[in-house]
Amino acid sequence: MSANRSQIHSLAHLLQSHSGSLQHVLQKAQQFQLLSQTLHRLLPPPLNDQVSVLNYQAGILKLGISSQAIAAKLRYQLSDLISQLRQMPQWYDLVTIKPIVISSPTHMPSRPKPSAEPLPLSDHVRSLLQDYIVATDNEAWRESLLRFLKHH
Repeated sequence: MSANRSQIHSLAHLLQSHSGSLQHVLQKAQQFQLLSQTLHRLLPPPLNDQVSVLNYQAGILKLGISSQAIAAKLRYQLSDLISQLRQMPQWYDLVTIKPIVISSPTHMPSRPKPSAEPLPLSDHVRSLLQDYIVATDNEAWRESLLRFLKHH
């Protein structure tokens, strides 16, 4: 238990350190979280659920947008959004907002489906696997390799 307290104390010390990069990362994460919450509040539905903060640096806010259609709707909101955010002390230096369309996995091109036939194993690879099956003490690993060899 004293080891856990020591680790917690060490972690707390790292987080409080003003020179550590860990504190910078934590501050950046908190800034993004606050900015995300603010955007969610300022944007009307359904825009507020389709926009995420990607980065904020040197007065440039980069937002991840789910589609071109949402990006088009957001463009009509940008000048008001910039004005509203600039009124808050955290983002007084906001210069511009850059929406970036992020493809979701459902919109990405489909990958080729694996062939129904497994790739053949060379005799050498098959021999190596069989040697490993005999040598291993891990029963689950052995069974898994046996099933693999059975289908190849």
